[in-house]
Amino acid sequence: ILVRFDKERSRRIFSKVNRYAKPTGRAQNLITDDDDAVAVATRWMIGAEGQIPARMVRIASNTLSAKAPEFTTLSTLYEANMAIIKAGFFTGRVVGRPENATKEQLSLYEDELENVWGVLLGKIERFAEAMSDTTEAGDHQRIDIRRHSLLGKPIGQLTLVRAFLELRERTSANPSEICEKLNRVPWELDKPIWHGVLTNPNGRVMAGKTVVNYASLFVVHLCGGNLKQKERTDLRAHVSADPNYRLPASLT
Repeated sequence: ILVRFDKERSRRIFSKVNRYAKPTGRAQNLITDDDDAVAVATRWMIGAEGQIPARMVRIASNTLSAKAPEFTTLSTLYEANMAIIKAGFFTGRVVGRPENATKEQLSLYEDELENVWGVLLGKIERFAEAMSDTTEAGDHQRIDIRRHSLLGKPIGQLTLVRAFLELRERTSANPSEICEKLNRVPWELDKPIWHGVLTNPNGRVMAGKTVVNYASLFVVHLCGGNLKQKERTDLRAHVSADPNYRLPASLT
């Protein structure tokens, strides 16, 4: 905006802009930030030439409503990609802060994300179903998945990605075998197994980084990954205040 300079008027404008300025939200920052290499890499994988069409990603919000046609959110992809890059699944562990990567490192990030998401979108059954028709005709399918499965919701998606990476670290299973294990997990929203893990007893989905941290460990346990004694103790305490609570048996 250009205005004719006037000292008094300019001071008023400057004062009002600073007083009433609104900080940009998380989603807006991820769209515009060119200094955060993970944000750049996340945007790279979205769109006509990326792995996920733009209409499949909710940009303006960090959540998906019950009737939202999208597969996931930009914020969820960013968090998942940060975990993928830190894990160094294919290209080795990252040294330093991923968001401060050089152009050469950014190219490696993009390769890493393409490899991992190629596995997840192709091998995780619910993901493959949700992405089988990315046109408007397939919106009802994504809505139906979200109605019944945690994998239709951002927190469930992030939990699965984190569990996938942990299982690769803790077991000798290859990516396809890990996906087979994850597909056997009962991800249905109405399963009591998720109470205290990803849902409250009233059925409402929980939220927050702590929830994802413990939920991913819970899924690792279900898939036969070995947890340390302290991890098991902390996980039990997180899920239930009942001292007699026991984790469910492994599915494998």
